[in-house]
Amino acid sequence: MKAKLSFLFLFYLSLMNLNAQMGVIALHKVGDVQYFSTSDAFNLAYTAAVDGDTLYLPGGSFTPPAAIRKNLKIFGVGHYPDSTAATNATIINTHLGVGHEADGLHLEGVKIMGNLVFEANAASGINNVVVRRSYMQDLVASGSVIHNNNLFSENVILNISDLSAIQASGFYSNIIENRIYNIFSNVFENNVFLFHAVSGYLSINNAQSSVFNNNIFENFGVANGNANSFSNNLIGGTGTLSLGTNPSMNSNYRIDPEDTYVSETNQIFEYADNFHLTATALGFLGDDGSQVGIYGGIFPYKEGAVPITPHISVKNIANTSNNQGKIEVEIEVHSQNR
Repeated sequence: MKAKLSFLFLFYLSLMNLNAQMGVIALHKVGDVQYFSTSDAFNLAYTAAVDGDTLYLPGGSFTPPAAIRKNLKIFGVGHYPDSTAATNATIINTHLGVGHEADGLHLEGVKIMGNLVFEANAASGINNVVVRRSYMQDLVASGSVIHNNNLFSENVILNISDLSAIQASGFYSNIIENRIYNIFSNVFENNVFLFHAVSGYLSINNAQSSVFNNNIFENFGVANGNANSFSNNLIGGTGTLSLGTNPSMNSNYRIDPEDTYVSETNQIFEYADNFHLTATALGFLGDDGSQVGIYGGIFPYKEGAVPITPHISVKNIANTSNNQGKIEVEIEVHSQNR
């Protein structure tokens, strides 16, 4: 990188120099940076943080606080094996809870080995949360208190078992493996739905007054849906569509699933999958004129789901010094423009 070193670049170098063996979490406050490198680093850094602070999590496995209850920005280094070869992925090793005090939380570049859970029956709504370029087993948001204006983009979401408490929110360019359940007044655009309908279950279960544009469905069906809108979706197979009641339809397309992606065969997310479209599928455009699926729309999927922070792509540090008593270090860092 020929440009002058930015604060974040210097931060990443210092982070690696502090501890080459154990992940070091950095807490960035206005005019100050604190480092935490114990086995309980995430909890200690979280405790020291206040609203508006930023946590940088390196590669490694971390146990989270019981719930995030502060307005923080939390950045990992990513979760795709090929894009984190130099750093290892940032892994949250259990469920991650979000409490009502976390309005404005930004979470990016982490692999959650459990569920992302919005607090049920919170004291107030959890609003303006952004979750980007992350991986989670399940997204759960139930209860009577409604959470509005949240954004989920470019994530891998294996399951959405209950979304009833998240409303007036957007899901863009996500890879969703399993069915989604209880969708009320949300927007789904340019997502990939891998789920194949099985007995008793369809891709979308109990959707009300929601919008589905420019998505790709391996198979398709709505169970117990009402007043939903479907536009410019690419739908695999030739079976009869189940749309629920009072649907609005416009310019949806049918395609043989084998003609859809460059490489995806078993309807299970794998890092080796290639969700770029075949020449046949590229012929079907979304309502904005861009391609359907995760590489079109307003939040096109970024290769490797690399987070917006500077990305370390090469890290070679010699184990011993050379004849001049120097340790050879090779580090390649790329800035990100989105």
